[in-house]
Amino acid sequence: AQARVVNRTQFVMEKAVGKPIDVEQSAEQPTQPLVSKTPEYQNLTPWVLRFFFAHTYYAYVYVFYMFLLAYYKGYALEYPAWRRPEEMMLIMCIPMLQHIRFYYGSWGCQCGDVHHLSVFLFLCTAVSWVLMFFLFFQAYVLPHENTLLIVAIMAVFIEGLCGVINTVQPSQLHKTTMHVLWGWGNVLLFVLTIVVFVLLEVHTTVTEETTMEEQM
Repeated sequence: AQARVVNRTQFVMEKAVGKPIDVEQSAEQPTQPLVSKTPEYQNLTPWVLRFFFAHTYYAYVYVFYMFLLAYYKGYALEYPAWRRPEEMMLIMCIPMLQHIRFYYGSWGCQCGDVHHLSVFLFLCTAVSWVLMFFLFFQAYVLPHENTLLIVAIMAVFIEGLCGVINTVQPSQLHKTTMHVLWGWGNVLLFVLTIVVFVLLEVHTTVTEETTMEEQM
């Protein structure tokens, strides 16, 4: 019988599995990608992948500052019962939602999978509402916290609009009816969220101006 020549790594692997391993045959077998690209799909916003990368670091920054400001306000200001722990729990949810959103957004925009794009748009809507809660409805909003949150919401809206563009392109309309309805439903929810944000921002601005005029 012809002697087999194996390296140290192959020897250890064969000992672990209890049988010989054909390295050459294993190397020739193509690996199946995690997400396959949809035929005829084209990413109409390729720059959004770099935007995801930059937004990841900004998300870490503003979540860190939100934690610091929450601790400061908890000691310096008086909160209603259970309001402070509720806001802290919401802050802790932001990194998890953002990581899942970046994952589905990256794969969805690259490969055009309607399922990934739909989940991405749903998470854009969810993250937007969480950030809008801290911008408009939390117990105390400091001036620099207001700026951080507006920039964060705008970043989510920009990424979400890129997801909308890639979801409604003609090549995506050949999917099953359920996938198309799921995608368009999330598109409408996201657009409605943008409209609500604009209305709340206008209402808040008008209210602040009216209050300042009354005080003068």
